[in-house]
This record gives sequence, C-alpha cells and structure tokens, in this order.
Amino acid sequence: MARNYQSLRAVKSAGDMLWLDTSISRNNLKSVIARITRRRVAERFEYKLSGAAWGGSAKILRVEVQIDGGPWLEASIDERRGDSAWLLWSTHWKDPAPGEHILVSRAINDRGDIQPTPKELRETLISNREDNSQWHRKVVIDSAR
Repeated sequence: MARNYQSLRAVKSAGDMLWLDTSISRNNLKSVIARITRRRVAERFEYKLSGAAWGGSAKILRVEVQIDGGPWLEASIDERRGDSAWLLWSTHWKDPAPGEHILVSRAINDRGDIQPTPKELRETLISNREDNSQWHRKVVIDSAR
C-alpha cells in the first residue's frame, strides 16, 4: 500500500489468466443484513430484516433477500438520499419455523449488475479487501419463541 489499498484482479488475455495489481478506488455493489428484530403480532412473532446497500456510481434499483435458499424476495427501500448514496432497506419475515436459518441479501443496480456470490467473486478477485460478495447470515429461532 503506497498511496491507497491494492487488489489483485484476474484478467483473461489470449486464453491465459493474468493477475493485475490494481488500486481500490471505488465502492463495489454490496448489501448486508445488519439487524434482525422481532415483535409479537397476536399469537405469533414477526421478524424484521433490515440492512444497508451501496454501489458507487450506479443507482441501486432493488435489494432482494433469500431465506434458506428459497426464492429471492424484494425488500422495501426505506431511505435513499441520492442515486450514489447508501440506502436503507427492510423486509418482514412472518412466523419463521424454529431452528437454524440462513439469510442473505443482494443488491441490483441500474446497469444490471447483481451483487456476486462468494464463488462468483473468487473467479476474478483473490484479495479480501474488495470482498463485496453476498454475506450469509446464520440465525437460530428458538422453539420457545
């Protein structure tokens, strides 16, 4: 690190893979589930998943959440203060089953870019400094709830 953070990127050239040392100069598309809260609704609990998303110069169109490998569900964008600014999002998770669950979010921007999975990211990047891959969060819902 001379003036800023550096990263190693894979670039295909004439059938070969070259690794280039590049400067980290912009934010990559990213979202995270930052908070999980619960509240009682009648005889059950409802959970709220909320987080942040950012993406540099491209406007984020939507954030989606996946629960236990199921379908991607669109979250609500709760606060946006500009096309290039961070945004806050949330979604409700009604009456989850007791036990362990895996939650993940992904951001999608107006260029059609989708936040990569860890496997997709590793195909082009070997430095963890720019890890913008989907972050899996493990939660356990108590059977007593």
